[in-house]
Amino acid sequence: MFKPMELRRLLIASIKFHRNAHKPLLGPLASQCSLRYMSCLQYTHTPSGSTSAKLDNHGKSLIVQANGEDSSYHSTWLRHNCQCPSCLAPSGQKTIDLSEITPSITLKSVALIDGRLNLFWSSGHHGYIQIDYLQTRRNLQQNADLSTPKTAIDLPVMSATGLTNDREKLWRWLYLLNEYGVCLLTNMGEVQEECKKLAETMYNVQDTVYGETFHVEAQEDFVNIAYSNQTLTFHMDLIYYESPPGLQILHCLRFDDCVEGGESVMLDMFPVVEELREKWPKHFKTLSRVPATFQKIHYEREKPVEMVSYCPHIQLDRYGKVVRMSWSPPFEGPLDVPKEDVIPYYEAYHCLAQMLDKSKLKLSHRLKPGEAMTFNNRRILHSRKHFTLNGGQRHLQGAYVNIDHFKSTYEVLCKQLGKTEVPIRRVFNVNSS
Repeated sequence: MFKPMELRRLLIASIKFHRNAHKPLLGPLASQCSLRYMSCLQYTHTPSGSTSAKLDNHGKSLIVQANGEDSSYHSTWLRHNCQCPSCLAPSGQKTIDLSEITPSITLKSVALIDGRLNLFWSSGHHGYIQIDYLQTRRNLQQNADLSTPKTAIDLPVMSATGLTNDREKLWRWLYLLNEYGVCLLTNMGEVQEECKKLAETMYNVQDTVYGETFHVEAQEDFVNIAYSNQTLTFHMDLIYYESPPGLQILHCLRFDDCVEGGESVMLDMFPVVEELREKWPKHFKTLSRVPATFQKIHYEREKPVEMVSYCPHIQLDRYGKVVRMSWSPPFEGPLDVPKEDVIPYYEAYHCLAQMLDKSKLKLSHRLKPGEAMTFNNRRILHSRKHFTLNGGQRHLQGAYVNIDHFKSTYEVLCKQLGKTEVPIRRVFNVNSS
């Protein structure tokens, strides 16, 4: 039960909120919120009238009961996530005065009004949080396992016709990439720069040391073995970057019939890494602990490059889920670790290399002009078989999209098109979801 003075303060605060037109859920404030917060307010199930809330542990936590289940929220966490106009701008950015908050801050009172928790903290701040927002956070935690990607048995294929101006088709393409990590697009045409236009359905292309777009064709004086006719072993592109490219688009402009070899081979690294965890836990632990060296050092080019980075081949989140994988033997530098880690690292490294080489999950395809291989460079390894031109030509044009831009576009489309029941899979950008 609230004390009379506390209840009076809450009622006054509630009246002030309504006078300022900050209505609950679908009022003007919600219509101005950023899409990230709209996802919490607009696309979740509203708790039933049986929802209740009470203070616990002398105001250090809040117990919310909804749908017959109790959830506990710390008072400091609630203060940091207050959604009142003083704490949250219409853009979705926090404007909280951090000097007001201490880890010992407590709640003095709470009132559940119209699906919103009106809260009063010991610092004197009056604020609120939508019940739906808390329910969304709970659902995300409960459905964490839904972020586990699926592995393609056959190469997913769809037509690119109308993809750049049809949001449903764009969503379908990104859905396949999010689910399986790879998708072959047909009907792309044979005109240069189409891969750039396709990338720009999300955001700008990701510029790299190879430019906004790059051409993959055999050259005598190549700056990368990809620009030769040599075999390319399984790898990820530009892994020496702090943020390597996410989505990769390889558009086939020409692949003459007289060319022998040159097939593209794709492999989902995630299930192989999970198999390593199951069969060789010691090696899995080593590769998630010992940093490898990745580098691009090349001075004999128009714009010299020297990039070196260090990270384990496997990175885990606090729950032990794989959230990033790094594999690029052509761009590995000298191992730079303590002596006692050298042998365990190479034992684990070669074990994983053999598993990748022997995997039955490989997807091989000879690209045809007008096709584009699109894939998540943070998840799908790609390789190329040696080829002989025999007087012909093999010419691909490529472009990259930042991994966060890809995921952001997909999440936005899911919400805008009402695909809210579709799980969002991990994209291996070091985030758990």
